[in-house]
Amino acid sequence: MQRSSPENKGAKRSQVSRACSRCKKHRRKCSDFRPCRRCLDQGLGEECLASPGLVHINAPLPTSDESAEQPPDVPSAAIIDFCADHFFERLFPTIPIITPDYVLGLREAARTENSTSSTEARSLLSAICALVLLQAQDPDQTSASPTSQPAASGEEILKRATQSFGGKSPTASPSLEQVLLAFFLYACHAALLRHSLAFFYLRDATTLWHLRDAHPHGDSYLHSALHRRLFWVLLVSERSHAIRYRRSITLLVDPGTEPPENIALLAGYSSLAALFRPLNTSFFGLLNREESSPHSPPEFLANTEDLVNAALDTTVPLHDTQRANLRITQLWLRIVLWQMRLRAGYLKQESTCENLTYAYPLRIARELVIATNDLTVTSMSVHGVGLTEKLFDIAVAVIDVLARVPVAGSGSGTASPDAGEAHRDLGYLRGLIRKLPSGQSVYDELLERQIETCTSMPGLPAGMPASNDMQDPSKH
Repeated sequence: MQRSSPENKGAKRSQVSRACSRCKKHRRKCSDFRPCRRCLDQGLGEECLASPGLVHINAPLPTSDESAEQPPDVPSAAIIDFCADHFFERLFPTIPIITPDYVLGLREAARTENSTSSTEARSLLSAICALVLLQAQDPDQTSASPTSQPAASGEEILKRATQSFGGKSPTASPSLEQVLLAFFLYACHAALLRHSLAFFYLRDATTLWHLRDAHPHGDSYLHSALHRRLFWVLLVSERSHAIRYRRSITLLVDPGTEPPENIALLAGYSSLAALFRPLNTSFFGLLNREESSPHSPPEFLANTEDLVNAALDTTVPLHDTQRANLRITQLWLRIVLWQMRLRAGYLKQESTCENLTYAYPLRIARELVIATNDLTVTSMSVHGVGLTEKLFDIAVAVIDVLARVPVAGSGSGTASPDAGEAHRDLGYLRGLIRKLPSGQSVYDELLERQIETCTSMPGLPAGMPASNDMQDPSKH
């Protein structure tokens, strides 16, 4: 049985009046010839010929090699070389789930004809290349790319990899390549803002990881290490997605869970795992307002925020791409916790703890400006639309505060931003969003609508300050 996906379910299918019983059952396009081509491709010619009430046309059944699924065309060597280099330069610090040696093994397996490992290797190489071309390619350096239109090429390569994944039969003991392929397909569709498809592949990736973990493969040291790293990458992805789209989580951390590797090369990856590790089922029960979730007192949110704040080790040297992702993600999680307190009625106009005041997002915005002021836009854009969405959430919280809460007199012991500084920080934040993936085309318009909705915003005219009045983050 073929794996179905939302893309397959939404496609319009044409049918003939005398479809075979199998195509009719699965609502698949059929033909008048028996056995039909779809059944032949699946090695089910005998079943097709057994359909009642049909005029059979004698045709030799293909051999197993002829009926096997043809592997997708692997990208050219130039594209693979380019995408591998860009992956290890820009994406590996955050998602270290493949290594140069592993990619070399994939390329060798891809050259093998008519084998399962060859098909999986080609599909995975395609998905890796698609993600780099869609997300990690610097738009200002397209001349260095082996393709003149990286985004279009990425979508075409993704289409082939997606089709290959959809044609796989479910297995109780998936290979590492199958789990990685599902994750990379999730990342690609997320980069294209296809949120339903992204969630489909993310859930598939977590399910396949569980199945693989339950059926040890006698892995090599490299495969075992990548399998463990993949757990934490999937955990971060699943929990980040669950926060934004109010989903449940399936990957849990128990006392026996092996922590991420604590080495300098993977400091960013392990720090990101530490940020999301405290967000357990109780947290999501409270976030999603589940009736079965026990009531969580303010101390629960305070303890969670303490763990989030302590997750980042400021003494560890980090790559700029790691610093950008970690700091923005940490500030975003603090906004999420603030919103949960707001909804639960735990906030006050004045408090000695600034995170318990209504004006707290203004402090977050100030810290964000300071944290990103010396970073390049490229170090942030490499993380794709996910980082844009986090900045958007922070900006919306700032707009709501400026519209409804008096800026002066937060009552905390720290110096809170005044109205002018808060507006400048918001202008900086919006200018930064415009420069990131989907910022100009999607999220800037959404911010404009949010501003128009908040007509009571004190001291801020309709719209935002002109672009030339904003600090341009690309100059840093």
